[in-house]
Amino acid sequence: MGLALENLRESAAHRARRIETKRAAGEIAMATRLQKPLKREIMVKRQPYIVTLSPDGLKVTKKGLRKGQELKWTDFVSGQAALAVALNASLARAR
Repeated sequence: MGLALENLRESAAHRARRIETKRAAGEIAMATRLQKPLKREIMVKRQPYIVTLSPDGLKVTKKGLRKGQELKWTDFVSGQAALAVALNASLARAR
């Protein structure tokens, strides 16, 4: 039992040194690259929705339907999405 525990400690220490070496060399990626669509279900006001993250953008649809709200990453990071939301809110207040 003592030998197995010692080997476990040694292997954990070895892994930690290896990770630190890779981190210092800039080889460790902090996030996984999104290469294909990733779907998850969420509940909003007791209604199921499907959120799809893809390399192109984000899409939210009611479960079982095809059409939904879509947002391209380029619009999101450029601020165009926030501008559109503000414009729509402004127009809704004017009515």
